[in-house]
Amino acid sequence: GAVTPAELDRAVRLALARGARPAAALVVSPTYFGELGDVAGLAAVAHAHGLPLLVDEAHGAHLGLHPSFPASALACGADVVVQSTHKTLGALTQAAVLHVRGGRVDLDRLDQALQMVQSSSPSYLLMASLDAARAQASDPAAFEPCLAAAAAARAGAGRVPGVAALTPPPARADPLRLTLGVEALGLDGPAAAAWLEAEAGVVLEMSTPRAVVAAFGIGSAAGDGDALVEGLWALSRARWDPGRAARCAAGTGPSEPSLTPPPLPEVVLAPREALARRTTAVPLVASLGRVAAEAVCPYPPGIPVLVPGERVDRATLRALRDAAAAGRRVTGCADASLRTLRVVEEG
Repeated sequence: GAVTPAELDRAVRLALARGARPAAALVVSPTYFGELGDVAGLAAVAHAHGLPLLVDEAHGAHLGLHPSFPASALACGADVVVQSTHKTLGALTQAAVLHVRGGRVDLDRLDQALQMVQSSSPSYLLMASLDAARAQASDPAAFEPCLAAAAAARAGAGRVPGVAALTPPPARADPLRLTLGVEALGLDGPAAAAWLEAEAGVVLEMSTPRAVVAAFGIGSAAGDGDALVEGLWALSRARWDPGRAARCAAGTGPSEPSLTPPPLPEVVLAPREALARRTTAVPLVASLGRVAAEAVCPYPPGIPVLVPGERVDRATLRALRDAAAAGRRVTGCADASLRTLRVVEEG
């Protein structure tokens, strides 16, 4: 879930007690599942410690643009906010916006940092799409169809046998995102998502071992919510397992692997050095103790579990096996199935 102000305060105090000098507080809001953090409270904690608050608002570019949407992180006191404008607005993929407010961030240093990672030849297609998305989003009425679709999905999905609406409290929920538990149907999230796409033409945003996430945006039609509910009813008729539903209600169903990355492994080589060495592919189970020669980034949450030069320890190996078993999409490595891992040759 979203980080709370109390958790942020404890984290900063712990860092200070260990002799560290935090430079900023970085949080994610809303989460991939549509849960919003208490950004105003987080900003108050960060500012009390003399830190700017940076918010990854990738999934919240629409926030504050319609009376039905919660306030944006910027309006809640965040100092730096990045939004993936292509996710819920109409910009092209890769288009994003960086917002800055107040005087806690040195704009010259920020600009210098951006110049180090950005191309000197930006895409005018992306920039034009940002302007088009801004113009489209300036009219609150543009969000009425997606709000209607999301409301219809939220109202109908919970009535489908074997489907559970797993939504945060309304005050902390993104109204355009809906998380649905599907374990009582007798299949996991990836299988449910694949069935809905193949049989009902419904494409979901994400799946986990026990749930799927539906996301609506400015391009959604008002009938998209009804289409999702109809697809869920068809899936329920085909796959609902009452016995499994009873086990889930009793809390004896299968547990869901954590999306939290394991502790950072030992760094043996710099990434550049690891990439320059001779490498070989070994079965994943045989990679324990070896030095990785490639990055492995399961999605969700999209955070690298391993980068070149790090040693594969038991916690990392367990996280990789869980990601493979859960059917998560894996990027960065040659074998996305994670049957093998490329490591630095020994000797």
